[in-house]
Amino acid sequence: MRAVSSLACHSGCSSPLSLTQGPRRYERSRPFRVEHLALDLALDFAAKRVSGSASLDLLRVDSEATAVVLDAVDFDVHGVALVASGKSQEASYHYDGEQLTVTVPRRVKRCQVVVSYAAEPTRGLYFLEPDARVPGRPRQVYSQCQDEDARYWFPCHDKPHQKMTTSVKVRVPAGMTVLSNGELVSHVPARQGRQATVKAAKQTTAKAKQTAKAAKKVSGKAATQTEEATDRAGQLTSADGGQDTFHFKLDTPHPSYLVTLVAGDFEVWTERVELAPDREVELAYYVPPGRRTDGERAFEHTRSMLRLFSEKTGVPYPFSRYSQIVVADFMFGGMENTTATTLEEDVLLDAKAARDIDTSSLVAHELAHQWFGDLVTCRDWSHAWLNEGFATFCELVDREARFGRDEYDYALERDLASYLGEAARYRRAVVCRDYDAPIDLFDRHLYEKGALVLHLLCRELGEERFWRGVGRYLTAHAGGVVETLDLTRALEAETGVSLERFFDTWVYQPGHPELGVKVSYESGLLTIDFKQKQRTERAPLYDLWCEVELGLGEGRTARHARRVDTKSGSLTIKLSAPPEWVEVDPELRLLGRVDVDCPQKMLEEQLLHGPRARSRWAAAQLLGKKGGRRAIAALARCLGSAAEPWMVRVEAARALGRLRDERGLLALLPHVSAAEHRVRRAVIAALGRYKDPRVEKALVKHARADMSYLVQGEAARALGQSRGASASALLPRLLSKPAWGDAIRVGALGGLAALGEPAAEEVVLESTAYGVPTRGRRAAVLALPEVSESRRARRALEDLLDDAHPHVRGDVARALELMGDSRAAPALRARLAREPDPRVQRRLRLSLQALAAGPKQSAQRTARELTTLQEKVEALEARLSQVEQKKKGKRS
Repeated sequence: MRAVSSLACHSGCSSPLSLTQGPRRYERSRPFRVEHLALDLALDFAAKRVSGSASLDLLRVDSEATAVVLDAVDFDVHGVALVASGKSQEASYHYDGEQLTVTVPRRVKRCQVVVSYAAEPTRGLYFLEPDARVPGRPRQVYSQCQDEDARYWFPCHDKPHQKMTTSVKVRVPAGMTVLSNGELVSHVPARQGRQATVKAAKQTTAKAKQTAKAAKKVSGKAATQTEEATDRAGQLTSADGGQDTFHFKLDTPHPSYLVTLVAGDFEVWTERVELAPDREVELAYYVPPGRRTDGERAFEHTRSMLRLFSEKTGVPYPFSRYSQIVVADFMFGGMENTTATTLEEDVLLDAKAARDIDTSSLVAHELAHQWFGDLVTCRDWSHAWLNEGFATFCELVDREARFGRDEYDYALERDLASYLGEAARYRRAVVCRDYDAPIDLFDRHLYEKGALVLHLLCRELGEERFWRGVGRYLTAHAGGVVETLDLTRALEAETGVSLERFFDTWVYQPGHPELGVKVSYESGLLTIDFKQKQRTERAPLYDLWCEVELGLGEGRTARHARRVDTKSGSLTIKLSAPPEWVEVDPELRLLGRVDVDCPQKMLEEQLLHGPRARSRWAAAQLLGKKGGRRAIAALARCLGSAAEPWMVRVEAARALGRLRDERGLLALLPHVSAAEHRVRRAVIAALGRYKDPRVEKALVKHARADMSYLVQGEAARALGQSRGASASALLPRLLSKPAWGDAIRVGALGGLAALGEPAAEEVVLESTAYGVPTRGRRAAVLALPEVSESRRARRALEDLLDDAHPHVRGDVARALELMGDSRAAPALRARLAREPDPRVQRRLRLSLQALAAGPKQSAQRTARELTTLQEKVEALEARLSQVEQKKKGKRS
C-alpha cells in the first residue's frame, strides 16, 4: 500500500506512539489453519449490499480446540453448515456482530465451514454511483482490505499470518468487467442467453441453498431468508438486463487483506513479458473508458520493472499474471492485492501532466509488493516494514535503473527528510507492538525509515551480497509468513556477517543519530571533528562509520574514514596544502541529521567541482546557510548552469530563497521561466519568500498559464506568500482551473491561506463542498482556519465532521485544532464516539488533546504573528549582511 495520508500522527511525543496510549499487541492464536476460501457472491448496487456464501476449508492445528473464530462485522448470518467426511450438517455457532464462533468437534481433523450471509459493508468493500453533485463518478465496486477490513464483506481469520488459496465467484450487472486474484476460470455473460445463464446461476446458488436447508433446525427463519436471498441472486429480469458471472482462482496462499474484487466499466488491454525462454507473464491493464493513452503513459515501465525486480532478487516474478486497475475515489495511492493491484485515478497522466509528473514510483512500489508482502508476508503488523520498507526501497532501485545514481541519491535524501520531519513529532522503533490500530504503524517510520535501513544494509554488505541474501530470504519463505529475524538470519547465512547489532540499532530501537561535523585545516593538518549530539535518553550513542571524500586538485580525490562509537571523535589527515573541498558522508551511510560546518571557500569549490550531483547540491544547501555575497554569487552561477542536473539547480534556488537577500532576488528572477520545469517550480517557490513588485509580475504570469500544472499551482501559492497586490483578486479565479491532481486549485488555496484575508472566507468555504475534487476539498479545509476564525467557519467545519470521506474528516479535525476554538470540542467528541475509521479516531484524539492543552487565544493568530515577526527578523538580517559586505569591500 502506498501513500500515507495526512491522517498519520502529528503528535509531538518522543516515545513510540505515546500520545495514543496504544496497548502492547500480540498475535492471536490459530487453532485451525484456513487452507482455502471460496466466495460465491452477488453484488446489489442499489442496496450497496453483498450476499451469498463463504466456504472455508480448515485443518486442525490445536488438538484441544473446540471452535474456530471468524471475523465478520455487522453481517446478516443466514446459516452455518459444517462439512466433514463428506457429510454436511447444521453447525452450532454464536455470532456477536463482530466475530462468528463455530463449534468444531474435537474428532474432526479436516472440515469445511460454509457461511451463508449478507452484508452492507461500511469498510472493506466500496460501492460507487454517480449523483447530482458528482455526475461523472462511475458505477463501480472495489475492495480495500488492508489492514483488517476484509471482515466487513466476508468472514475470515483477518490477520496477515493466515494465508490461504482463494476462489472468488461473483455475479454483477450485465456488461461489467470484474477483476479478482489469480486466473479467470470462467465468465458466463448474460448475453449468451437466459437459459444458459439461469442454469449457471442455479449451479452457483445450489450450495448456498443446501447450507440454508442444513441450518433450518437452527433457525427456520434464517434458512428461509437464505433461500430467498440465493433465489434473488440467481434470477434474471428484463429490467436489469441480467447478470454476468465471473469466477477467479488463485492457487498460491495469501492473506485476507490481499483478497480483491473490482467491478465496473473498464477499457482493458494486455501484453506478455518473457522472463526466461520457458517463462512468460501476462500483464493486464484496466483503465476508465477513453483513458488508454493516459494509462499507457502511466504503465509504460511495468515490463522493465518486472524484469529488474526479478533479476535483483534472483526470484522471478512469482505469479503467472499481473494486473493493474484504476478506480475512482480510491483512498490510497495503490494497493498490492495479490496479482491485481488497485490504483487511484491520479496515476493516469494527460499529455500536460506527463511533462513533469512521474507516477512510475507508485507503479514500482505496488509491483515490488508482489515479492515483499504477497509472496512473503509479515507475520503480524509490527513487522510490516518487511512489506512497506522493501517496496519503498524498490522505488529507489527502479529510479536508479531508469535515471542513474544522482536520482537515487536525491530520492533517498527526500525519504530521509520525510522521516526526520515525522521524527521531530514522535519516534518509535521500526518494529513496534504498541498501537491502537494497525493503521497507526503505516507512517514514515515504516515506509521511509524502512527503506533507509535497507539502503544502509546494502551499503554495509555490498550490493551483490545484499541481493543474494534477499533472494535467500524470499526463496526460504516463499508462500509463508516472516518476521524481521527471518531477514536477519538469511542475510547472515549468505554473507557470514553478524547483523544483530545493526538490527538492534536501526530497527528495534527508536531514534537516529544527530551528528555535528566540523572541518578545519591548520599547519598541514586537516581535522574533521565528529560529535554525536542526540539526547541519550531518546537515542543511545551510535556505532557510526564516518567517511569523507577530499578534492585534491586536478581531478584527484581521496577517501578517509573512521569509526565513531563515542560521544565525539576526530579524523586527522596530514596534507601539505588544504584540500579544495571536503564532502562528508559521500555514500549516505549516516542515517540521521548531520550538521556540517565547513570553510566557505571549500564549499564554493565543492559546488563547482564536486564529483557527483549530491556533492554539489550538499554544498548548495550549506552555502545557503552561510549567506553573504560570495555564497550568493556561487549559487547564482550554479542556478544558471544548464549543464547542472536539475536537482543541483533546485537546491541552489531553494538556498537563494532562504536567504531573502536583494542579491538573491536578482539571482532568481532571470530563471523564473527556466525550461526545466522542476527548476522553474523551485525558483517560483523561492520567489514567494520575497515581497517585491518584480516578484508579483513574474508569479502572476505563471499562475495564469504555464506548461506545467505543478508550476501553475506553485506560482499561485507563492503569489499569496509574497503578499502580491493582485493575489486577492486572481487567486479565487484560479480555483476553477482544471488540472491533474487538482494542483492549481490546491496551490491557489495555499496562496489564500498565506494571505490570511477574511474576505476569502466565502470562496474557501465553497471549495470545501462535496463535489469539489477531494484534494481540493482537503486543501480548502486546511486553508479555512488561516482565513477565518468566524463562528460560521467553525460551524461549517463541524458539519464536515460527518463527511463520507475519511481523509476529509481527519483534515477537518486538524483544521478545528488549528482554529484553536475550544467550542469545537463537543463536536469533536461526538464524532469520536461514532467514528469507525481508526485513522480518523487518532486524529480526533490528537485534536481534542491539543484544544484541551492549548491556550484560549487563537492558534492561527499566534502562528501568523510569529510568521510576520520571523519575516521582519530575516529582512533585518539580510540588510545587516549587505552592510557588513559593503564594509568588507571598502576595507579591502
